Amino acid sequence: MARLRVDVDGQPRTVALDDPRAPQIETWALLRTRVVDEISGEPPRRLRIVTRTPRVQPHVGEDGVCGLIGRPYAAAGALLGNGALTAEVTAPGYLPRVLDAAIDAARRRLTVAVAQGADVLDVAPPDPVPPRRQFRPGRGVLVERAANADDAEFLAVRGTVAAPPAAQVAVTPPLAAARPLRVPPWRLTGVPIELPEQRLHRAGVIAVLGLALRQTAAGALPTPVVPAQFELGVAGLWWTDAEVRAASNPPHAPDLLALQAALSFDHAAGTPLRACTLAAAGPQRGLRAAAPAGARELLLHPWTGLTAGGGDVLQLELAGVQRELVTTAAFIAPADAQLPAPVPITTPLAFAHPPLAAVQAMTETASAALPPLEREAQRGDRVLFAAGSLAAAPTALALRIGAGTTSELALARCLPSHDDVADTFAHGLQAATDGRFALPPLARVARLRVVAAHPGQAALPAIDLALDPAADNVLPILFTP
Repeated sequence: MARLRVDVDGQPRTVALDDPRAPQIETWALLRTRVVDEISGEPPRRLRIVTRTPRVQPHVGEDGVCGLIGRPYAAAGALLGNGALTAEVTAPGYLPRVLDAAIDAARRRLTVAVAQGADVLDVAPPDPVPPRRQFRPGRGVLVERAANADDAEFLAVRGTVAAPPAAQVAVTPPLAAARPLRVPPWRLTGVPIELPEQRLHRAGVIAVLGLALRQTAAGALPTPVVPAQFELGVAGLWWTDAEVRAASNPPHAPDLLALQAALSFDHAAGTPLRACTLAAAGPQRGLRAAAPAGARELLLHPWTGLTAGGGDVLQLELAGVQRELVTTAAFIAPADAQLPAPVPITTPLAFAHPPLAAVQAMTETASAALPPLEREAQRGDRVLFAAGSLAAAPTALALRIGAGTTSELALARCLPSHDDVADTFAHGLQAATDGRFALPPLARVARLRVVAAHPGQAALPAIDLALDPAADNVLPILFTP
């Protein structure tokens, strides 16, 4: 066997040139995913992935593939420990997506005792077949270190003639140490941790502006519609470009809620939604100092009547586009009631508010369940999709999203809609006297189908409007006799 004598910092060392390289100290892909635009399905430009975890490095490849690289032994604690491996993907024009929860969900645990020398591991949750995402042959398997062991065991997925069951992983070499049953279970993970495709949400909202005119007689000069008689509603939505190409009719109902302020938390599909009735409680207060967007504290006076332990709902501004709802956290009341109090809030402000801006405490007097979320939503989104009809919901409402520590209140508006079967409109849209109108802010939609009507005018065919987030979206409507 060949040997090489080398000098390392004045110390002689012998290197065995023919010894096989230890894979656990080589650089591996530790985390892998693909990132695309959720509407177009194309990878975004200037994609970045960042991490707070030491001993791992970000890496971005081609076609939206990205992840983290490092040595499995050096990063074993982060690979196996919940919350220890962090990552966030960003791209200009998109909301950042935190991958921490997806990483934690991708880890596995041993479900039965494993003897020394075992080469098949029973794991949960299972890795579906086909295709196997985490445990394809040749991939690494990192198993939590056994008692009295120096480190975790780094194995490889072993190829077999017949694919093992989804809840089993064949490994090589066999386990060097037994893993008896215990609570909590032994942890293991595939290397790299393979995440599902990450579909980025575009930042911002899309405005749709329109002009509705009518001809009262053939050849007459068009004049604005009568606002009280003009009706317009969205009959259906295409969420993605792929749906537009695949279907001639909209595959989704227009059960959409436009929020006045962006979400402060992520919310999974199935999150409950409630329409709340709010009533003013106590005197109107005022800000004693400007509160910039993103602030987590309000300087209020008077503060008497607020709960020192937090939990009060405050409405900032009594009207206008910068009106928003926040919830107070616990605060220390000043000894002098004439002094203003710094009151922390549970979520950052969406808008900037000037000194003396009106602040009103609100009480939730009633609430009614709405259909839950159909699509997941993330922090920064301005549009929610309900899994059922919103025709009976209030057009403008205070919306309670979720429950527990990530519950939040938002001012929302239902999208004007049209029921093709009943030929009825809901959440009517008010046109101005010159015929101009605007839809509520839209997002996460590729195309929408619009239906408009006006008494005394010929029926219009449905209008399919493709939405461009980088341009003005104009919806002209002309009624004829």
